[in-house]
Amino acid sequence: MSSSMNPACPQFNPLTMPDDTPLMDGFAYNPAVRYTPHNYYPIALAQMELLRRANLLRPRWFVLPDDEQTPIAAYQTMEYQVSVTPGSYLWAISCVTYNASYVPVAASNILIQVTDSCTGIPTFSDFVTTRGMSQQPSAPVNPLGYPIPMLFTAPRLILEPGLVTVEVANRSADEVITQIVLYFAEPCLMTGEATGRAGR
Repeated sequence: MSSSMNPACPQFNPLTMPDDTPLMDGFAYNPAVRYTPHNYYPIALAQMELLRRANLLRPRWFVLPDDEQTPIAAYQTMEYQVSVTPGSYLWAISCVTYNASYVPVAASNILIQVTDSCTGIPTFSDFVTTRGMSQQPSAPVNPLGYPIPMLFTAPRLILEPGLVTVEVANRSADEVITQIVLYFAEPCLMTGEATGRAGR
């Protein structure tokens, strides 16, 4: 019997699980995740709860610029635009910055702003430094030394037409090489939906 015919059966949103349903995913079974205060991983999982409860989403990452050898001149601002499926969520950003000799440098002089082209509302109230997006902590927190993504307090929903503008500014007197990674969770479209969007 369908739930619409039986009031005792809960009504489920096809895209999400009810908030009171225990989460049982790969993170829940990972014994390396220690739920201790001020630890990045459990805090990150809490901020990703919306995505962990969602269905029909897949990861999609964008690297800007595509060519890692593209420099940003002193005091110059570069603008990029990425196209995602409307209804996608932007949930994190990370960044790496090098000098002309490809030696990692502090990202405090690199500023970024991300704007949803649909609403024109920027993600941040003003340009923000990428320093917090490019930390490479050493053991034991992150023995590999790769940048840990900076998560938003909640994933940001991207509306139609699914265009996101990214501005990256170099406020230093030196040329630098910077790559930004945008982490999205993108809806999985059925074949007919994908064909219809491609024809627009």
